[in-house]
Amino acid sequence: MIFTMFAISPRMFAQFIIMAPNSIVAKILTYFPYTSPFITMMRLPLVEIPFYEIVSSITILIISIGIFTKLSGKIFRMAMLMYGKRASLRDIMGFLKE
Repeated sequence: MIFTMFAISPRMFAQFIIMAPNSIVAKILTYFPYTSPFITMMRLPLVEIPFYEIVSSITILIISIGIFTKLSGKIFRMAMLMYGKRASLRDIMGFLKE
């Protein structure tokens, strides 16, 4: 449910972003990796987005992709060793610390 909520959050903020494309909320959502592509595409036809915002948004997105790929690889590798046992939140945190 949480991933679905993140996926529809740009749609929930669409009216607000169309009315105020240079607001603080729109700028913060431009940098948040999960919403940055959608929010940036919403803002582009409305205002001229500074080049540094686009570059920094893409950079944050690329870095977060690398980080989350490594973390999910660790979790998947350790979960595969558990042979069907459900991993608790404590187990997952332990996998990430290793």
